[in-house]
Amino acid sequence: MESEWKPVMLEVMPYKETGTFIMKVSDDCSQLLDDHIVMAQSMSFSPYKKPFEERITTWESKLVMTQDVMDEWLQCQRQWLYLEPIFSSEDINRQLPVESKRYQTMERIWRKVMNSAKGNPQVRETIVCFELKHSFYYLPVAASYLLLYWRDFREGQGCLPLSSLHFRIC
Repeated sequence: MESEWKPVMLEVMPYKETGTFIMKVSDDCSQLLDDHIVMAQSMSFSPYKKPFEERITTWESKLVMTQDVMDEWLQCQRQWLYLEPIFSSEDINRQLPVESKRYQTMERIWRKVMNSAKGNPQVRETIVCFELKHSFYYLPVAASYLLLYWRDFREGQGCLPLSSLHFRIC
């Protein structure tokens, strides 16, 4: 199973004229991931697994983590795709200076992650990178607050300023 992942690459493509990239997960990649998770779980229930137990457990953990990171990545991407045109507006940046700074921090992390993925699109190496997992811990938090703030701003409601919320983006 492990050797089947060597040629699997992320589809990382330029996004409009933003200078950054987006990721597309192919159906083949998703299917391979699902199949391998099922196979690894089946092997873990085998009565003959003892000599391979540690290897099976480690591989299953990597596969599940890959699935989790890809899900988070795509969720972050959807949020970024929604927020990018909003915070690209100079008018919005003037009206929401604190939130714009938060977005710029999120944007910097997003660009770093996507440039890294473009530079090394091999799924097996890119997904297990600690820095990537770390980034996907912070990106959804920042994006969620920005989305909430934007929704409330659009509806004209008083919203808790983001500067009073305690979260950190590295």
